[in-house]
Amino acid sequence: MTQDPDFDLGVPIIEKIDRFVVVRDDLLEGGTKMRGLVRLFREVDRSHYAYASPTFGAAQVALAMACHKFKKQAVIFVPKRAELSVYTRTARDYGADIRLVEMGFLSHCTAEARKFCQRTHDSILLPFGINHPAMMDGIADAASTIDYQPSEVWSAVSSGTLTRSLQRAWPSAKFFGVSVGHKPTKDQRGSAVMFSAQEKFAQRAKHPPPFPSAINFDAKVWTFVQKHASPDALFWNVAK
Repeated sequence: MTQDPDFDLGVPIIEKIDRFVVVRDDLLEGGTKMRGLVRLFREVDRSHYAYASPTFGAAQVALAMACHKFKKQAVIFVPKRAELSVYTRTARDYGADIRLVEMGFLSHCTAEARKFCQRTHDSILLPFGINHPAMMDGIADAASTIDYQPSEVWSAVSSGTLTRSLQRAWPSAKFFGVSVGHKPTKDQRGSAVMFSAQEKFAQRAKHPPPFPSAINFDAKVWTFVQKHASPDALFWNVAK
């Protein structure tokens, strides 16, 4: 069985910044999805965890860091390009086995990851966004420990794993999301009212927040929070 490494994820840190309450999971090594991965590794114990990632996806970093701590092997399939993104380089630095996929649409990366799992004993293919029940349970449980009951919650939305987890934790709150690449379906976004980032997924946020935030992802939400969010709304910052 998987043994917990000697580290404590702790309660998510919140800070009042400008007029809003910000969850500072950029202060957590690996970010928010580390919280769900701890739960997932306990429930689904494998030696190899395969994942098909967009070039600028932050989940690949969390998976690599979690596998490093748990002494597992992350195998990450990403589009082949002239230069690896900072996310993929960081995942590689934490020991992930990076597989570069020609014609690297997400569907192609997923197909290659599935083939890997078919021929590799004790492996599992994690879904896009690590959209797994254990991941959602871990995030929802962490959210419920925060000493704040938001009436309005903002986040980036792609696979929808985060917003639906938070909707479970705070069912009476209003939810808003900003799509930053993949356009989420109704099932993926849940009750979240959606906006769309003006920047393309590969582009950096033009108006990032005054704290560390994933520049291709969460950072693009801040401009919408400033324009549209109510005072004391909560913004969940997943990673730096």
